[in-house]
Amino acid sequence: MNRESATINASEEPTLFLIGIDDRLTQLLNSMRIRTVSFRSPDEFLSQCDPNHAGCIVCEAVFTNGMSGFQLLAVLRERLLDLPVILVSSVTEMSLALRAVSEGAITLLSTSCEAPLAWEAVNRGLQQNRERRARGIAKRRVVAMIGLLSEREAQVLRLISEGLANKQIAAEMNVSLRSVEKWRKDGLEKIGIESPLMLLRLLMQAGFQDWPRSEG
Repeated sequence: MNRESATINASEEPTLFLIGIDDRLTQLLNSMRIRTVSFRSPDEFLSQCDPNHAGCIVCEAVFTNGMSGFQLLAVLRERLLDLPVILVSSVTEMSLALRAVSEGAITLLSTSCEAPLAWEAVNRGLQQNRERRARGIAKRRVVAMIGLLSEREAQVLRLISEGLANKQIAAEMNVSLRSVEKWRKDGLEKIGIESPLMLLRLLMQAGFQDWPRSEG
C-alpha cells in the first residue's frame, strides 16, 4: 500500500489525506487500516488530489511557510469541496478549537492525542463524507430528473412543491386548469413519480430547500 505523496484519482475507497502530520500521529492513523496518503502541505494536496475522492483530511493547523490548515478550510468552502477536515495542533487552546469548528473542521486534535480520540474523530469524518456523497448522488439524480421536463411541466411541479393548488397555479401561469392538470400528469409520468408528495420527499432527501435548476 503506497503511503507516499501521489496523485489521487476519484475512488469509492476512503482515504485519509495526511497533510504535514508528524510520524507519531501518522503511525497511529495507519493502524486504523485505512488507506493513507501523505502530503507536505495544503498546497501540494490541492495540486494533486482529486476532490471527488472519498475520505477525510487530517491537516496540521499551522505551517511555517505557505497555506495553513485554516486557509485550506476556506479554500475547500470556496470550491464547494466536501472532504471533511480534522485539524491537528501542538497547541489546543479552547479558542483555537472553537475557531477550528466554527470554520468547518470536524475537530482540533492534539498532536499527542491518544488513539481512541483520533480514531473517533476520523470515523466521524468518514461518516460525514459518506453522508455528503450520498446527498450528492441524490441531488444529481433529482437535477437529472428535472432536466427531462418541459418548461411548463417544470413550472407546474415547482409551484406544486411551493404549496400551490392547481387552481392557484392556473391563475399564476394565466392558463386553464385543464392545462395545469395535463402538465402535472405528464411531468410526473415523465420522471417516474406517482405523486407530488413523492417528489417533495425526493427533494427533501436530497437536501434541496428550493426548486433545483436543471443541468441544461
